[in-house]
Amino acid sequence: MLNKFNQLPDKVSADELKRLFTSFLDYVEKEEHQDTMEISEGLLELADKQWHTYEKLDEITKDRVEDWVSQNWNVNSVDLVDVTLSIIGYLGLEKSYEMVKQELDKSIKHEIRKMIMDTVDEYGDDVFDPYSGMK
Repeated sequence: MLNKFNQLPDKVSADELKRLFTSFLDYVEKEEHQDTMEISEGLLELADKQWHTYEKLDEITKDRVEDWVSQNWNVNSVDLVDVTLSIIGYLGLEKSYEMVKQELDKSIKHEIRKMIMDTVDEYGDDVFDPYSGMK
């Protein structure tokens, strides 16, 4: 399914993206054996396309992505943290952002701590609006 997302045109309508997010999340929720990194990369592709529509993701779909992120968060995987931080920023995932910030209170790898701190510096309190830097 990831190959399908890589082949999408640069511009995709918000309605088409909603359909793609829904079908992808439906698929993911039914799969028993998941490759978390592959799924996160699929979500990143869709999140990037969504960000380029200049429209916020609808709340129902946003909540489903938030649920997946919270269930699959792994602070020990540099690659997963990197992709997840991008998804959070592109879609304005507030709950996931707060969850990630709480990791700074724990003992985590220096590299991951730096990634999270850089993200907090970049987004500040405006993660809910992925377009705040453009205003």
